[in-house]
Amino acid sequence: VFGKSSVAAILQYVCGQIGGFTLKENLGGLKYDKFVIQNGATGFEVLQKIKEQYGISIYVKGGSLVANLKYIERNGSVSYDFKRNIKESNLKWVEEQDVKVEVRVRGVGADNKQTETVSVGSKGGEVRKLPNKINVTDKATLDKIAREELKRLTYKGFRGDLTTWGLPFCDIGYSARIIDGDYPDHEGTYFVKAVETEFSKNGFERKITLGEKS
Repeated sequence: VFGKSSVAAILQYVCGQIGGFTLKENLGGLKYDKFVIQNGATGFEVLQKIKEQYGISIYVKGGSLVANLKYIERNGSVSYDFKRNIKESNLKWVEEQDVKVEVRVRGVGADNKQTETVSVGSKGGEVRKLPNKINVTDKATLDKIAREELKRLTYKGFRGDLTTWGLPFCDIGYSARIIDGDYPDHEGTYFVKAVETEFSKNGFERKITLGEKS
């Protein structure tokens, strides 16, 4: 049982139990009021619980357990130009003022009664309620969680997907720079949240789905 602890401290403990892994994290001081590891729980089960609770990114890479707030890390970069290497586009340009979203997150204390609610974004807009965060009442932690979700939902730029060829290589977690010669002010860089590859008589194609704008 961990009392009031940072998520990083719990992950460090898991690394020690698993053995052979070092922790690389950028979690900005996320905290639990209380965290219980049940007897017999595997390291994977503990990590999965933390991922689901906070919506953070956790994975193993090169002997390290990497944990970040979503979209902080980029695994590589690639450029796509409407006049060069974009075969088809389902991208839509959206102005930031057209996206009205309010994100609410509620922290529930260890007694299941003590609560703290944080709201960020545009009042009167679409309300997105995140799942309750059990044993999390630290207001700064809840604010980070809510703002990460707001960042994912609201930005001025492209939304949707594009189809390109096999090269250049691209994968989930990459930064994709989008260049539009007809609208230079639309140039920007986005998190790649999904990649589908297809081999057919038309050759090797990738369907790139964009996430938030950097």
